[in-house]
Amino acid sequence: DIQMPVMDGYTAAAELRRKGFEAPIIALTGYAMKEDQEKCLKVGCNAYLSKPFDREKLVTCVTDALASAPQPFA
Repeated sequence: DIQMPVMDGYTAAAELRRKGFEAPIIALTGYAMKEDQEKCLKVGCNAYLSKPFDREKLVTCVTDALASAPQPFA
């Protein structure tokens, strides 16, 4: 979630990527503007879903992220 306390999701995603984390990161946020999506992708998220999201979109997003992930995550 982008709005986490202490360390927000933008910082968390960027820090994970900086440390070499290669698994998919999907941003979940109440922010629904195009600029928010672009910021999530820019810091290293693979995908973005704004809340409220439906189950089908979440499953599709996770499936797509895993399909394009490096091994052993796929």
